[in-house]
Amino acid sequence: MTDLHAIPHIKDIAVTKPDLEKLRANTEQYLEDLASDDPAVRLAAFRAWDIDRQEWSTWGALVGLRFQQDTRNAEFKAAREELERLAPKIKAMTTKIKKALLASPYRAEFEKEFGPQLFALWDCDARSFDVCIEEDLVAESKLCAQYTELMASAQFEFHGQTMNQPTLAKYNSDPDRETRRNSH
Repeated sequence: MTDLHAIPHIKDIAVTKPDLEKLRANTEQYLEDLASDDPAVRLAAFRAWDIDRQEWSTWGALVGLRFQQDTRNAEFKAAREELERLAPKIKAMTTKIKKALLASPYRAEFEKEFGPQLFALWDCDARSFDVCIEEDLVAESKLCAQYTELMASAQFEFHGQTMNQPTLAKYNSDPDRETRRNSH
């Protein structure tokens, strides 16, 4: 049985914002190492890149979650704006490595180690991104953030109380049919 007290509260989770210049330097080194004749160097580069991806992804997920929890918090909003700025640039670096792995003469070795499904997913991912859409991705992300803010600020009168949409949603599964109907 899991001890719920051992699970950290979201406010206590700390992750470091990615350093774009460090990621750029790492990407170039990973690309060089992934082309190495030494299989151990290639595998180490792959694993190091995967750690970078996981750290970036964790930071991005936490930033997004905190912003969705409180869209009025200036610190969370600033972090979300930083995420909007960084995401397309990091996506470009990640795609560059994925394309190198897809075209690698050592692809069969990587597929044997990590499975062909991973490469099938990356092939789709690599085809769906080009650096020329970077500005559009930033604009799209900003629109999504504005939508999240708008939805979070919406207030509804229900059963004599003012509540936001997530609070109102709990009535969608109320045992009383009329309550469920009115909550929509």
